[in-house]
Amino acid sequence: MAAEPDSFFLWKFTASTRILMAKEDGKLGSLLGLMDVSGWDRFGVYLQSPWFNRSQALRVLMQFYREAWETGAGMPDDRTVFEALFAGEAFDMTKLKNLKAGLRRKFDGFLAQESYSQDEALQSLLVLRQLNAYNENRH
Repeated sequence: MAAEPDSFFLWKFTASTRILMAKEDGKLGSLLGLMDVSGWDRFGVYLQSPWFNRSQALRVLMQFYREAWETGAGMPDDRTVFEALFAGEAFDMTKLKNLKAGLRRKFDGFLAQESYSQDEALQSLLVLRQLNAYNENRH
């Protein structure tokens, strides 16, 4: 029997992790599970930027998702995540859901930024649009 290439095992691992994340944490988990290691690294850098994110809680929440993705163990239960994020506070599912929604918005912004940074024509168009807006506001 021929040995399978290492890339096959990586694909098999990441595919099963994506499925596990999607089942355990819905849409956000499945979207984050689509990234590779490089994507997780870039998203981490994006969340570290004070220009794009000022919430330490979002950075910590992202780390929970990343660890679930890397280990394949799945996300901890909501109470465990909440206690790690908001030590000493009473469990508030609404607060956690809002934080997850905030992480989803940051992920959407990250994807848009990634796309924008790779498209020089779009950059030029948006620069012209903004310059026109500045010019219109002056008059």
